[in-house]
Amino acid sequence: MATHTSTGTATRTNVQKASMLVGAVFLLVGVLGFVPGITSN
Repeated sequence: MATHTSTGTATRTNVQKASMLVGAVFLLVGVLGFVPGITSN
């Protein structure tokens, strides 16, 4: 892992941040789907 350049590490970190953000949004939406007062249906 020491052979990676700083650019590759920064890019991978940004990808990880984006994927974590998307995962957090899906998790939040999934949890809110089970809360009775949030959804109108």
